[in-house]
Amino acid sequence: MTEKQITLLFKFSALFNMVIALTLLLATDLFIEIFQMGDAVTQPVFVHLFAIVVLAFSGLYYYISKHPSQSRAVMYFGMYAKLGVVAVCLFDTLLGNVFWTINIPASGDLIFAVLFYQAAKSQAVKD
Repeated sequence: MTEKQITLLFKFSALFNMVIALTLLLATDLFIEIFQMGDAVTQPVFVHLFAIVVLAFSGLYYYISKHPSQSRAVMYFGMYAKLGVVAVCLFDTLLGNVFWTINIPASGDLIFAVLFYQAAKSQAVKD
């Protein structure tokens, strides 16, 4: 990947995470309804804490977009985090804890994970 492609990828990823985080923070019930996750949570603090973590990753991805040549290790960290989200969503779907629609945003994370890997590999060639 070129430096410009990496910059655009991580800016878009930062925006994707920011939209998810703000939806979780400001419209938790709407998010739960859209993805058919069942009853609204009775303890929203856990959803809000998760949203803050997602928002923090948004900041990290924006940082990578500004410093791609210095961020190869962090790209791998982001890739593993995205794969973790995919694994949890898939696992909970298979257990019947959530409806399959949670895998819609998770599939976005899977795509980002693959692209993060490609970005990190392209930076490794330059090192």
